Amino acid sequence: MWLTLLALRNRIGILMLSLAMVVLGVTSLQRMPIDLFPQIQVPVAFVGVIYKGAPPLDIEQSVVYPIEKAVSSASNVEHVESFSKQGLGAVQIWFNWGATSMSAKWR
Repeated sequence: MWLTLLALRNRIGILMLSLAMVVLGVTSLQRMPIDLFPQIQVPVAFVGVIYKGAPPLDIEQSVVYPIEKAVSSASNVEHVESFSKQGLGAVQIWFNWGATSMSAKWR
C-alpha cells in the first residue's frame, strides 16, 4: 500500500526512474555480445543406402547393422540411430560436442 501511495505522490520521479530503466535496458541490449543466429555445426553424420526391391528386414540385417557396428567403434560417438524401409536404409551417427571435423575422419 505504501508503494502505491509513494508512486501516486511522486509521479514525475517514478516516470523518470522508469525512463532511465528503459534507456539503460536498450543500451545494454545493444552492447550485448550475443549473436542472434550463431554459426553452429551439429556433430552428426548421415549414411543413406538404396537397395532396390529389398525388404526392410534384409536391408537391416545385411546393410544397416554392419554400418552401425563399424561406426559405433569410432571415437567420440555419442549414439547411433538407424531405420530401414522398403529399398532404403539410413544410419545417423551423433558425435559428442567438440569432436574434430567429421569430414577429416571419414576420408
